Amino acid sequence: MISCKKATELTERKNLGDLGFIESKKLRFHSNMCKACMKYQRQSDVIDQALEQIQNVQARDQLQLSDVKKKEIILSCR
Repeated sequence: MISCKKATELTERKNLGDLGFIESKKLRFHSNMCKACMKYQRQSDVIDQALEQIQNVQARDQLQLSDVKKKEIILSCR
């Protein structure tokens, strides 16, 4: 069985999509036996989802024109 430290590393790699089949099975086996690591996985998933939402909001906000730019465009079209 892998250590909790290794399980933490594998959890983060899993969230990045960089986990092979064997490592995935080792992580799942460890997490089924270790409540602390299962809790860590859930917390890590929540944090990753929150960060993704923040990035989506920031990306959306960057796509919007400021009022100053809107006025410049309107004035240039006259």
